[in-house]
Amino acid sequence: MFRRIFCAVAAAVIALSLAACSSDESAPEGPAFGKVAVEDAFDNWQRVAGKQYKHLKMPEVIVPQQITKAYKIDFNLLAPQVDREKLRKVFKDFLGDSFSDKPQDIGDGGVVYPPIEGKRPAGSGTYQRDGFFTMSFEFEPSEYTDPNSPENKNYTVSAQGDTVIEFAGKTTTVAQKAEMIGNKINEALGNIFGPYSYAIHQLTVTPKEITANGGLVLEGIPFQYIGSKYSKNLDDKFATETDYACNVFSYIGEKDDIVWIGASGIPTFMGKTELDSIIPIERAAELADRGVGDESFEIADVKLMYCALIEYPKRAADGTFPPEYDTRGEIRTLEPTWCFILEKEHYSDLDEFVKVNALTGEVKILIGSDDSGQEIAAK
Repeated sequence: MFRRIFCAVAAAVIALSLAACSSDESAPEGPAFGKVAVEDAFDNWQRVAGKQYKHLKMPEVIVPQQITKAYKIDFNLLAPQVDREKLRKVFKDFLGDSFSDKPQDIGDGGVVYPPIEGKRPAGSGTYQRDGFFTMSFEFEPSEYTDPNSPENKNYTVSAQGDTVIEFAGKTTTVAQKAEMIGNKINEALGNIFGPYSYAIHQLTVTPKEITANGGLVLEGIPFQYIGSKYSKNLDDKFATETDYACNVFSYIGEKDDIVWIGASGIPTFMGKTELDSIIPIERAAELADRGVGDESFEIADVKLMYCALIEYPKRAADGTFPPEYDTRGEIRTLEPTWCFILEKEHYSDLDEFVKVNALTGEVKILIGSDDSGQEIAAK
């Protein structure tokens, strides 16, 4: 494995832009910085789609996101404090007759509603101390098949939404199926975890089930929903630096019904600050191309997402966070970021990125991992 991260503000490029667009070269905002109103951020997407820059080859298909507002979002890594009665209702509504109203406390606000013994299908709901959430029915698992197997098809909703698929004897499109699943998740979860909605961004279709992966959305802009291959162990801080990601997932069974909904990494929402303008897609593509130096990459997809490179505290051997290293309560900030997702040869649940901060123009190349580090002894 390897690790690499380059940070470049592209100061010379920005300075030229300032000189060309404004007599006030110190102005950090607005047209002088190449920014536009938030709702205009995708206006020139057609100038980017399919373009061969000096170092980056853009995808032929870019789906413009319909956005009208963008924010800086404050959050922390502690599990959201969920109203227990609302959580009970979520489980009961989803599980129906399979719901057992006998909660088991698992500490730190965690709770399990266990399956009903002897009942089929048996259903359960879990909300753990680290915010991991599931509600599911027991079902017969299919035999494991390689995600790269020809019979299993992986789709990115934004790029392949019009692709026709067949499942459970029905024909639909990738976008229609993703919208259906997203609507059911929104209906099931509501605002129990915060002021979010939910959307599906990826589908894996197999002969017996569909795996749907997505994440949080705040007024049209998704939170980063897929983890990054980039990671760096910070031994002196007992932390790992990597991309923040919040994943919401679902399984659809052979009867075309949702049998599992889960989520990990949901943040505790601390507030938001509305932004008047951001860097548009064509400007971000230019900054990304200049920021990669002599590297060359093929880009598979382009998304505007809420992102942050953060330090995750390491766990002790018993799974807890030693108090002296536990930074989960610190306030962090997510900012709208242009994510140029690198093409990959094989299916993976992690991505690699060239990112451009939509506020500052900072370019980051997030590739690979650093596996060095040390184990934290249990306290």
